[in-house]
Amino acid sequence: MHVAYSRDTVNKDVGDTRQLFIDDDVIAVVKNVTRRQHTPVKHPANPIIRRDKPWEVTTYFRTSAFNVIKDPVDDLYKCWYEDFYEYFSKGLPSRERLFYAQSTDGLNWEKPALGKHFIDGYDTNAVFNPPVVMKGCPSIMLDPLAQDPSRRFKMVYLNLDTSKRGGAPGGLRLDYSSDGIGWTPHENNPIIPGWKSDVEILTYDEVDDKYVVWGRYGGAAGGSGHPDMDSWFAPVWPGRPEGVWGTRRRIYRLESPDLENWSEPELLWDPDERDNLDDAFYGFVPWRAGEMHLGILNVLHQVDNTMDMYLHYSRDGRKWDRFLEHRPFVPRGGEGSCDQFMAETPNQPLVVGDELWIYYGGMNVHHDWWIMPHDQRP
Repeated sequence: MHVAYSRDTVNKDVGDTRQLFIDDDVIAVVKNVTRRQHTPVKHPANPIIRRDKPWEVTTYFRTSAFNVIKDPVDDLYKCWYEDFYEYFSKGLPSRERLFYAQSTDGLNWEKPALGKHFIDGYDTNAVFNPPVVMKGCPSIMLDPLAQDPSRRFKMVYLNLDTSKRGGAPGGLRLDYSSDGIGWTPHENNPIIPGWKSDVEILTYDEVDDKYVVWGRYGGAAGGSGHPDMDSWFAPVWPGRPEGVWGTRRRIYRLESPDLENWSEPELLWDPDERDNLDDAFYGFVPWRAGEMHLGILNVLHQVDNTMDMYLHYSRDGRKWDRFLEHRPFVPRGGEGSCDQFMAETPNQPLVVGDELWIYYGGMNVHHDWWIMPHDQRP
């Protein structure tokens, strides 16, 4: 029996919803057509924000360390970025500050003196400069639901006590702000007590009306207590035999209607047979595009010690597929470039006119630069 295609019986009412021809959902038949993944154009002035102040030490534009947001209230682009001024000092957790920059056009940035923290006699752009307990790995978003103007900005972060080995992570915490500079801790911190990971990305899904945290729930690095795991690397079993757990970095999803009551962690990103033996999933940031979900997966290639970002798509926000070519969305640069070894982002694209701007972090040192020769350190 043969079934013929009929326009009268096979159709989809898309209304005025933008359609992306990433999958075959609205494609009946094509002729002489192919799919290609295009590469964003890097701005010729990159890096547009760099270490250039005497109080900056190891500025970090990483998956877990910076955000860029356009604020409609004052029409400013705002960026928060971490600075590790003591990294793995004396075997204890790093000491870190959070700095702030702003721009009127998103390209030319200033680092305003905020009058909050003086470092070596300088009035700096530091938002946080804590002496002992760090607000580590912050993720900042502008909350579209905020009724209270003093809570427009939300920041989740890992509480780290640098006086204790391992940092004694105190769960995932939440702060509020009206302008992104002055912050107030949430009254019921920690919002996720069991959180111990050093990568978290906070988003809001306007269709499902849920706040979502993406991150490595429950542990740092690979999250494994395997006896053969050294400080940074662990054995990998591609076939996943019974009784053996995952040792590579993987990503969980938690959702909440109010930032206080959270779902159980759901494992959505786990390296499998399609990934290289050393690939580890570092962080993930999704966004809505028409009726689809798009997202960037930041991947650590552990042997080469480099980072790349890959574009993925989904219909339901749970089952994610690769693009056909599965190549880095924003490729790393060549030798001597500012993004030679790492290119990654925790940011959703910003719509600027008829363009999408993707703010990403580039590094000309390896991921584990502190265990590399001194001439390969920042």
